[in-house]
Amino acid sequence: MTTNDPPQGFLTGLWHILGDHRKRMALSILSGLLFSATTLVPPLLVRRLILWITDGGGSTSGLLAMTAVLGIVYVLRGAGRYFYGRFSHVASYGVTTDLMARVYRHLQQLSHSFYNRQRTGALIVRSVNDIETLEDFIAHGVPELILATVIPITMWCVLFWIHPLLAVLVVLPLPVGGYVIYRYTREVRRMWRQVRAGISDLVAQVQDSFSGITEIKSFGKEKAQAAHVASSAADYREKICAANKVSLLPSAVVEFSGGVGVIVAVWVGGSLALAGTLNVADLFVFIAYLAYIYLPFLKLADISDTLHRAGASQERIFELLAVQPEISSPPDAITPHIERWDVAFHNVSFGYQSEEAVLNGIDFEIGAGEMVALVGATGAGKTTVSRLIPRF
Repeated sequence: MTTNDPPQGFLTGLWHILGDHRKRMALSILSGLLFSATTLVPPLLVRRLILWITDGGGSTSGLLAMTAVLGIVYVLRGAGRYFYGRFSHVASYGVTTDLMARVYRHLQQLSHSFYNRQRTGALIVRSVNDIETLEDFIAHGVPELILATVIPITMWCVLFWIHPLLAVLVVLPLPVGGYVIYRYTREVRRMWRQVRAGISDLVAQVQDSFSGITEIKSFGKEKAQAAHVASSAADYREKICAANKVSLLPSAVVEFSGGVGVIVAVWVGGSLALAGTLNVADLFVFIAYLAYIYLPFLKLADISDTLHRAGASQERIFELLAVQPEISSPPDAITPHIERWDVAFHNVSFGYQSEEAVLNGIDFEIGAGEMVALVGATGAGKTTVSRLIPRF
């Protein structure tokens, strides 16, 4: 078994997987940016309304215009939300379809020896479950990752324009949440990779049990086999609980950091407002925007679970696609045109491992149309001989 090097890095691999669906993903991101832009407007309009109330200068026509603008904003907001989800899901479903077909075509090309070393259930998990995990991340995680960067930066710039000092103070807790996410990324990725391996083992155990159910029942091994499956399920439970325990930490830290930011805004901003150096309208914008600034980071922390699952699944998929057949035909190979297909073994020796021969000096000939039975004790090499004909 040989391998080709898979794409290096999660983002590089993700870009490779998107393939022809990158345009739809780009449209999803643009729709998400439109949705995010509409989030900026309502608090600013309410700010203007508060200034009209406190300082005067408002009018019925101005209020009517403000209401009309709000109506347009929410129409655009609804459209942005719809197309944001629509394009991302269409792209993710397309990736799922293409990747499943690609993995299956690749598996068909691999040598028989590859399947001798693999369990069917584990291959099913890699070719179906791991791809579905990627689909979920592409549909939700990719756009959220981008918006989690754009929204906070844009809103913070508006806050900085209103009051630079307060804008700096309210986001001071953010680096703490960012550090926690960065600190646990590698560890959580490793743990979720173990989880994916655990579900592969569990599915393989169940699939093997169903495949051999006749033999299991014939020899009265139901309890023993059920114990094996229960053991695999318990191992999977331990792995996923451990991964979940660690991956939830960033969400808790970001939630706390957001609360600290609001406390700072209320205390410092309220003090400035009481001192007359910050008007009530600007304080309202600060508090309203803070929720939007921290919310993307909270979502980012929440989808970190999906991110790490997707990262582990992507690695496993590329590992599978990197496996190459041990025996491959040259590019200029031709199909022989022979009227009689006889089978002949002349002094054939073979071993699954180079230092341990299973067959030694095998000689026989089978004519076209002739039927031959290979008879011998278990382990004599009957199956090996039959598999040598199609070259494993």
